Order: sequence, then C-alpha cells, then structure tokens
Amino acid sequence: MERQMSNDLIDAIRSAMPPDAELRVVNRLPGFDVGVSWKLDDDPERPNKPSKTIVISITDEAAEDFANASGSEKQDALERLQKFWRRTFESLIQPIILRSMSRLR
Repeated sequence: MERQMSNDLIDAIRSAMPPDAELRVVNRLPGFDVGVSWKLDDDPERPNKPSKTIVISITDEAAEDFANASGSEKQDALERLQKFWRRTFESLIQPIILRSMSRLR
C-alpha cells in the first residue's frame, strides 16, 4: 500500500517536470524526499550541465493522510498537486529560459 502511494505521488511529480528530468527518491517511510534535476542545455560548452536540484519533501503526515484517503480523494489530491507543481516549476524555470533566450539575440 505505501509503495503504491509513493509511486502515485512520484508519478505526479514526474509529470510536472521536464521530460528528461532525473528523479532521486529518498525514503523515510511513511514520508519521502524526491530530488529533481535536469540538463539545462543553455551552455554550448557544457552540454550536460545540470540544473540545481529541487527537493520535494512529502511529510510523514501528508503521506499518511494520502494513504488513508478514498480513491476519489486521492485522485483529486494528485490532480491538485500536479497543477501546483507545474505552476511552481514554471515560475522557477521561466526566468532561466528568458535569460537564456536573451543571450541568443
């Protein structure tokens, strides 16, 4: 049960990140941390330059609440979390994209 719950939350995080993002999970059951990084592709001399790692922590309490929720509550929570993580990620990455584009001009 805990593994499926973790997988559902990790899949929600993965879907909100760039397609080539690398996720590293550190379990602290029932909670866990997910480190996310990706290639920046903004420096021709360093094509494999990684981003800074973003760490998303799922607290023990949140993991337990998620595990005890009904199926529809879990689905609703996953959808809200995906939207939140996408907005948050976009607000973090947008300044970097704009800065990179201005260098190309």
